[in-house]
Amino acid sequence: MEMKMKLIPAALLAAGLFSSNAFAADCSAIAEWDNGTVYTGGKQVQQGGQAYKAAWWTKGDSPESNSGKWTVWGEPEMCDGGSSSSSSSSSSSSSSSSSSSSSSSSSSSSSSSSSSSSSSSSSSSSSSSSSGGTGTDCDSEQYVAGTKYAAGQLVQNAGYEFTCDIAGWCSADAAWAYAPETGAHWDDAWNKGQMCGGTGSSSSSSSSSSSSSSSSSSSSSSSSSSSSSGGELPSLKLPKRTLVGYWHNFDNGSGYIRLDDVSRDWDIVNLSFAENKRGGHEGEVAFELCPIGCNNVETEEEFKAGVKKLQAEGKIVLISLGGANAHISLDTPTARDNFIRTMGDIIATYGLNGLDIDLEGGSMNMTAGDNVQVAKTPAIVYMIEAVKTLKARFGEDFILTMAPETAYVQGGMQNFGGIWGAYLPLIDGLREDLDLLHVQHYNTGSLTGSDGVIYFPGTTDFHVALSDMMITGFQAGTGTDPLNYFKGLRADQMAYGLPSGSSSASSGFTSTKAAQDAVSCLVSLTNCGNYVPASAAPNFRGLMTWSINWDAFDGYNFSKPHRAFLDTLK
Repeated sequence: MEMKMKLIPAALLAAGLFSSNAFAADCSAIAEWDNGTVYTGGKQVQQGGQAYKAAWWTKGDSPESNSGKWTVWGEPEMCDGGSSSSSSSSSSSSSSSSSSSSSSSSSSSSSSSSSSSSSSSSSSSSSSSSSGGTGTDCDSEQYVAGTKYAAGQLVQNAGYEFTCDIAGWCSADAAWAYAPETGAHWDDAWNKGQMCGGTGSSSSSSSSSSSSSSSSSSSSSSSSSSSSSGGELPSLKLPKRTLVGYWHNFDNGSGYIRLDDVSRDWDIVNLSFAENKRGGHEGEVAFELCPIGCNNVETEEEFKAGVKKLQAEGKIVLISLGGANAHISLDTPTARDNFIRTMGDIIATYGLNGLDIDLEGGSMNMTAGDNVQVAKTPAIVYMIEAVKTLKARFGEDFILTMAPETAYVQGGMQNFGGIWGAYLPLIDGLREDLDLLHVQHYNTGSLTGSDGVIYFPGTTDFHVALSDMMITGFQAGTGTDPLNYFKGLRADQMAYGLPSGSSSASSGFTSTKAAQDAVSCLVSLTNCGNYVPASAAPNFRGLMTWSINWDAFDGYNFSKPHRAFLDTLK
């Protein structure tokens, strides 16, 4: 996305509005950063005379070495009595408020984040009050994240008035990104206007900050209720019964399908794949329209129009990351930041609804003694951070799905280490952001269910047993370490994946009847085989397949019968 460049008027600089004392933080109650302490989103620390706020889970990442845009500690804010250059102070103040908003927006993932957000919002309120200065009385309404703003609409925030430029971004829930003046990317959405004077503006801002804190706490409580409800409060972002298909940008014998010709039986169309950018730097990814060997490929503009047409018909279009041939591992902060930038560009360029993670071939590999509930391997930690940043950029409507192979998920019950169970810390770290997990129940060997019985691919029992253990939870590996317990997902976060036919995968083909019997068993405990879940999962989402191209090649032998079947389920 093109970033708008803005200049700070010389008159404002001369007036001392960006002096080092403008937005100093009171650090008297903020603890010094400790290398061995775990900090969750919203936690504040100080180091080297500057205050920092964590954007997500972190341990051992020094704020001084990991601060700035897109980083875990964001931009610092000078503690009282500190000193910095004019521009640094301005940046510190803006980003500190941004980080505070970020903690508010991410409160759903941690109840401690919610309480931290409460205390930090009072700090934000204080900053707004001190910025009052001697400006003009502003009659515009106070900015509130998530409010629907129209292009040209006036609001005030942080002591200034702003005009909405891009309505979608102005209205985003991600205050840390688009809150005028304080968000990390506010100037993509807003145009800054006059300074507001008097106490009215400060009072309004303070009131809004307090309101935001209460909202954060409420959101956290709601999310917690949803998470622990076992599917009582399903997400409404997806159809109740969802059919997912992978469209691929290469011809592997199935032929190439123009996006405009994709069957409308699919609810989610995953564009496959975003891979390592050719000649790019670490972490950079790119998506190309059939790089080699395809016929009848549409132009970029035709492809974008195809995306919009699918979306206009109620379909969800995601970019899928990885695939069997790509090795993508975000091993360093630089790789993470490059990934955030380039993946964000792909999503923005094509106007996509979100991201699907399909990392295979060792891209997810635990190397640092990870626990299920505590990711430690850099590639996993940085992927969690990257996804959270992308979601914050694109807002709460951002959709996240995953398609791991069985070894990376259920395989972790018997053997937790290396690639075995390597997706579990990733899933756990993103469980509040995850909309759908559809494990590939193909190209796999037999696996042990949570009941200790071995099940074989292509059977109803295999699909039911492996799906049920993801809903009920299980202990990973040997031992009883509570940090290695995988807490089950909500049923509405679950589907399972199959090959569309005998030609689309090496193994795992399942007959239409066996696949549908498995879904019926999970949803209503009917048509079960030997494995019967302890309770029904009525919100279980549906089915995924590789691939849309092969399904069309084989005469829609997967999409048509399964679409009709899913539509019969209540």
